[in-house]
Amino acid sequence: MTAQRAAPAATRILAHAGHELRTTLRNGEQVLLSLILPAMALVFLSTSSLISIDSPDRVQLVTPGVLTLAVMSSAFSGQAIDQQRKIHLAALSAVFFGVCLDSR
Repeated sequence: MTAQRAAPAATRILAHAGHELRTTLRNGEQVLLSLILPAMALVFLSTSSLISIDSPDRVQLVTPGVLTLAVMSSAFSGQAIDQQRKIHLAALSAVFFGVCLDSR
């Protein structure tokens, strides 16, 4: 009997990265909140003259806030999605058990 060996580290990392990418792309709202909106905010805040920033490098000043926006929006949307799933499952179980109890 031959012992099984783990795949090379590069193969495992690429496989995991592919899995994470597919999982993220399935949730369109997560992509919007994690990537698109923060990128738009970064471009707007770093190029706009509507907001006066007394810094020679606007991008360096704005980037930490935009990253915070991305992290917090992802966290809140994750909680909202989880809550919606719980409500949906509770409604389905109430309908299912209501129908089952009435049929006796």
